[in-house]
Amino acid sequence: MSQGRRKHSPAFKARVALIGWLRIRQHDSLADAYTVGSHDLASISATADSIGDEETWEEFVGRAEESFSREHTVWVYSRFDRFSLG
Repeated sequence: MSQGRRKHSPAFKARVALIGWLRIRQHDSLADAYTVGSHDLASISATADSIGDEETWEEFVGRAEESFSREHTVWVYSRFDRFSLG
């Protein structure tokens, strides 16, 4: 076996480039989703001081749970999608 660099076919190089491009796109989408989630949670957090009764508290908790649920869904999808490409 020669000790030089291994040569890869153009098809292999194209596949590697495509996978890299898809990963970058996935990262950009995930970063955008996390930015939206972060702003959403900041907005929810800003209303915490104005909670005055049980009904307002329930609404606050409901909004927070929905936001965390969305973030969790994005995270789970990103984990699943990462393994399905490889």
